[in-house]
Amino acid sequence: MKNRTKTMSHTQLETLLNRLHLDHSKRSHVQEQYVRQKAGHYGESIADHYLQYLPQKHYLTIQDLRLFDGIHFFQIDAMVLCPEFILILEVKNYKGKLIFDLEHQQLFRKYNDQKDTFPDPFLQVEHQAIQLQRWLAQFNFPEIPICSFIVVASPNTVIKTHGRDRQQFNNRIVRAKNIYHSVTSSRP
Repeated sequence: MKNRTKTMSHTQLETLLNRLHLDHSKRSHVQEQYVRQKAGHYGESIADHYLQYLPQKHYLTIQDLRLFDGIHFFQIDAMVLCPEFILILEVKNYKGKLIFDLEHQQLFRKYNDQKDTFPDPFLQVEHQAIQLQRWLAQFNFPEIPICSFIVVASPNTVIKTHGRDRQQFNNRIVRAKNIYHSVTSSRP
């Protein structure tokens, strides 16, 4: 598996930030976007570290995949291919406490006395699975089960769930350090 490279957006934000004056009106916005990109890249790199240990004879890992499903482009942080299934990994690198509201399909983060709301990563990977199925069908690939994990990169992040877990999402939230075990014991 190759080392993950920065996205073009990450590199552009880094370059722009280095060129903007400290008092520029857009500097704080650019810096905020850059910090997000940097944290995302770091979290994905942590996940990549553990993905390296998967047996290469049985598993193929593809990083930072961007495809066109016939309607829109979509991006997948990491995808694991094996003969039995395809696994989509959505990596989250948030500090603090994550609360997955399974009933109302949203994600909260509590950090430094602040509560932020994020889109539900399970909805994100379910839509990515639909898009990936469309992409595979375009090229006449045979049908194969597609499953997904939400990977929490930071070992210090507290993970909580709230609400009924009708679809067993709890089992699909994994820490980066547990990727090996989670992938090798997965069966859709």
